[in-house]
Amino acid sequence: MVVCIESPIGEQDGPECVKLETQALITRSGPVRLDSFPWGLT
Repeated sequence: MVVCIESPIGEQDGPECVKLETQALITRSGPVRLDSFPWGLT
């Protein structure tokens, strides 16, 4: 099964936001990310 996880990012009660999405394949040994975008902050 593939699951898409979406997170809206923006100011609380602000007029705009950006929706970030990550896809994960659910396996018996755990989730496997299907995207390659580096979400960590540098």
